[in-house]
Amino acid sequence: MALLSAPLAAARASLPCVAHPLPAPRARAPTVCALPVSAPSLTASRAVWRSYAARVHGRGDLLRRIGGQVGRLGGWRRASASEDNDAKDAADVARSEDYTPEGDVEDVSDDVAEASAAAAELAAEMAAEAAAQAASVYAATAAAEGMGEESTTSGGEQREGWEEVRVRRNEERADGDESGEAAESAFLGAGGVVAPGAALSAAAGAQAGAADKALGHEQQRKEERQDSQQQQEQRPEHSPPRQPQPSSAPAVTGLRRTVWGQEGVSAPCPPLHEHLTVDVAVVGGGINGLSVAYALLEKHRRGKAAGGGGRKDLSVVVLEARAIGSGQTGRTTAHLMPWNDDYYSVLERLFGRRRAALVGRSHVAAIDWVERVVRERGIECEFERVDGYLFPHDSSDEANRKMLQELAACQRIGVDASLVDVQGDPALGSLSSALRFPNAADFHPLKYLQGLAEAVTAMGGRIHENTRVIRNSSLSTALELNTGVRVTAGSVVLATNSPINHNLAVHARQSADRTYVVGLAVPKGSVHRAQWWDTASPYHYVRIAPGRGGESEADTLIVGGEDHPTGVLAPKEYPRAYERLERWARERWTSAGKVVFRWTGQVYEPVDFLGLYGKNPLVNRPSKDVYVVTGNSGQGMTGGTISGLVVSDLILSGRSEWQELYDPRRLPPLSQETAESIATITRDTAQGYAFDLLFVPGDVRSVNDVKPGEGALVAVGLHKQAVYRTEEGKLKRFSAVCPHLKCAVRWNPNDKTFDCPCHGSQFDTSGQVIQGPAKANLSPVAGDSCCG
Repeated sequence: MALLSAPLAAARASLPCVAHPLPAPRARAPTVCALPVSAPSLTASRAVWRSYAARVHGRGDLLRRIGGQVGRLGGWRRASASEDNDAKDAADVARSEDYTPEGDVEDVSDDVAEASAAAAELAAEMAAEAAAQAASVYAATAAAEGMGEESTTSGGEQREGWEEVRVRRNEERADGDESGEAAESAFLGAGGVVAPGAALSAAAGAQAGAADKALGHEQQRKEERQDSQQQQEQRPEHSPPRQPQPSSAPAVTGLRRTVWGQEGVSAPCPPLHEHLTVDVAVVGGGINGLSVAYALLEKHRRGKAAGGGGRKDLSVVVLEARAIGSGQTGRTTAHLMPWNDDYYSVLERLFGRRRAALVGRSHVAAIDWVERVVRERGIECEFERVDGYLFPHDSSDEANRKMLQELAACQRIGVDASLVDVQGDPALGSLSSALRFPNAADFHPLKYLQGLAEAVTAMGGRIHENTRVIRNSSLSTALELNTGVRVTAGSVVLATNSPINHNLAVHARQSADRTYVVGLAVPKGSVHRAQWWDTASPYHYVRIAPGRGGESEADTLIVGGEDHPTGVLAPKEYPRAYERLERWARERWTSAGKVVFRWTGQVYEPVDFLGLYGKNPLVNRPSKDVYVVTGNSGQGMTGGTISGLVVSDLILSGRSEWQELYDPRRLPPLSQETAESIATITRDTAQGYAFDLLFVPGDVRSVNDVKPGEGALVAVGLHKQAVYRTEEGKLKRFSAVCPHLKCAVRWNPNDKTFDCPCHGSQFDTSGQVIQGPAKANLSPVAGDSCCG
């Protein structure tokens, strides 16, 4: 299957700074290491045990704070929600025939309280267990070192020992846990968003400005300390001076074989090796980042032409850690959707009719914008308008009621949708009744990215690949790169699927989910080119990719779904997702042939279902603007385009038609859905920290139980290790602690990666980060530097 025509590929290869797909890169020789690591005995080192006790206590403190945070979220009241929605929204929703505000308030308040209490109770239990374990650790230390009697009779000496533990614990918390004031204030009150009701006292509200400033400086210091620590951990003791990379780019890591040809992506754009000052630095070269960069340059160019040429040129640079298209955009199924997959009926209830209508208009505008860019730039990316169909996942009354409620909501907010009967047409999935959404669209995402990249460089923008940001701050627009240089920008846009920062105001309000895709061959033309989404939760999503090898080549039926939280499952608990998708598809598209593709992706779901596009919610200063782009949910191509329109407007003019709608600083509305989402995120985060505790067992008993081609979380001494055994039988061992905010990673057997359950970072079998928000790789264990 040819990804690009030969003339087009040759033309793009000649560009000095535009990524283009090439044949699959050479396989990297596996790096192996089989150095044994023995567990320390109880008598080996008092310092080792005290260090562990400090770490346990630090985790316990964080768990307590998480529980307190969720408990305060449970104290929200309807007054806060009514302040967030204006009078017109309230009037619109009240007129909805299915809406009863009094009953909703009572029910939701109970749900919020119950969900919050459950999450807080879980965190408190884990914290108590951690504290008890730490106490037993110290007791074991005392006994093993022959100081049990002495330490019990000499209170002063015992207090001195625990003072050392306290100091170590505080250092651990400062370097990475991001607990304390940042964990609480960032989510509940920082960045101009004041938490409502009983969550903040009147005195705290009066001091909000001073607290915001102090929190911002503390956050910056913590981020800088953590980034420095991560770099020191992974730097050899005697590091040679940095040298420019050779002209032949290294193999790109983290690629998958997809229908779009992601496995052939390379990185021809040179890394940045000079200090640079620009107006805007965009971090990330996927649909989010390139949409922002293109929209900035195009809007500035149009404004300059309309203003008579008086404006100076806008300098924009895109910094991509690996290669254009190497991330989630290369793994998408590429639906451009007028329908919002979190349901307009839900958004209307949460945000009001006016804002739900704005969401619908933003989806339509995004599809129109892509179509215009494709037409004006001549991008050959197989763009085509198609119909989209929402259909019941089964024959139950509940599934049909859900579909009809969505139709009613669409009619109220002005979204074009109609109820149709497709009469079991096998070309349309053998469906009966469905909601039809006209003017959806699909395209080839990697070809579209290449077109955007070409346009960005043609308008004067710069693109640098294999250029990773290794240090950045919420308070600064200066970026330090892995090449040893610095970029200073007027504005910074973090467009890396999940922002590469430590801002819990973002990370604590969205969850990461793995999603699965299969591609089945179908006879060419046997299935209509359309999109399908069912009402299941998680739902299935389907489209056709046309064959590109002539009339005889089959089309590909692309089927996705079976989502589950990232990093939470034990290896044996992973679902047989591919088999389930295949069986589900064959029941509806009877012409489906053999499976020709299998791949996975990752989506981020905000607690209130709308993307986060705008100012960094922790701290903002007028002259130092940092923007985040994340939370596209299961509609990354649509959301990524919307984010480009919103953020480019904010940078150029300070306002956007949809800025309030997608503002990362907005307050999540009070509802059962948001309460359940917050409780789930809290539970998964607590589990992520607990995985590294001594009393929590690993996936297997020892490294000897790790089979060739597999990985596991293994307890070795006082710590957990992420262990992978190559097919040749050699071991690779890393610290299991994620370098982002210090959760413990877990083995993902479907992707053969180590995944973080807290915020979704993902690492390959060589410990290299292939999905943020982590910026650094996993640290090889002592003596295993060959494994990284």
